Amino acid sequence: MSQRWMLNLWLFVAYFLTGYLGLSLPAVGTQITLIWLPTGIAVACLYRWGYQFWPTVTIAAVSVNMVFGVPVLTALAIGVGNTVATVLVAWLLHRMKFQSTLQRWQDIVLLAIAAPLGMLISATNGILMIKFFGGTFGNEIVAWSCWWIGDSLGVIIAAPLVLSASTAEFVRIRRRWVELVLWFALTLTVTWGVFVFNDNMGEPALALAFVPLPLIAWATLRFRAAGTSLAIVLLSTVAAWGTANQTGMFYRAQPIEQLL
Repeated sequence: MSQRWMLNLWLFVAYFLTGYLGLSLPAVGTQITLIWLPTGIAVACLYRWGYQFWPTVTIAAVSVNMVFGVPVLTALAIGVGNTVATVLVAWLLHRMKFQSTLQRWQDIVLLAIAAPLGMLISATNGILMIKFFGGTFGNEIVAWSCWWIGDSLGVIIAAPLVLSASTAEFVRIRRRWVELVLWFALTLTVTWGVFVFNDNMGEPALALAFVPLPLIAWATLRFRAAGTSLAIVLLSTVAAWGTANQTGMFYRAQPIEQLL
């Protein structure tokens, strides 16, 4: 199998699985989640490998929506909007001279600027297409906000992990695999306790959100950019899981409050 087919397969599987996870944690309806990691994966792949991989993004986006019962035409319309948004973000990053090594502070700023700009397309298109094909929302503004922020966070959170992936990083981490396993188990335990088992919704409980930060520092010092990105993905995913299941300090009765 050629390298290009392997890359297409990897992109499809990664997009589909993270999309399935995201749609399993809906914040509004069945199509809007707190964090949409596939956007970050798609942006990073298009940035690194080229825009010719856009059909795979569309196919994966349509497929994961159809699995959750979204009608074919609606899923296709959402998939097209998601693809255009990710292509735009990748193009903006190239135009702004973004460096995927993330060694400069301005690269983080550029990613934080490009992601919300591009995701304006996916959020607006998604809401309009669902409405056009007969879907309903309790509050369109809240739905659009959740979609936009969820997609934007997906880019900011997931893209650095894919961008920092390299053979050199893999070799460096593999040398410390025992420490990595220990770190992962401890981080998962702490974050699960903070964001899932903790059901105190009072303001004092918000301070517990800082408990996992030393674990992120550990990952940064020992596993560099890849470790930092993995830590943030894990932390954010567990927080979204707890919030979607109405537990943890971020859960609120109003979706816009928990989103913020």
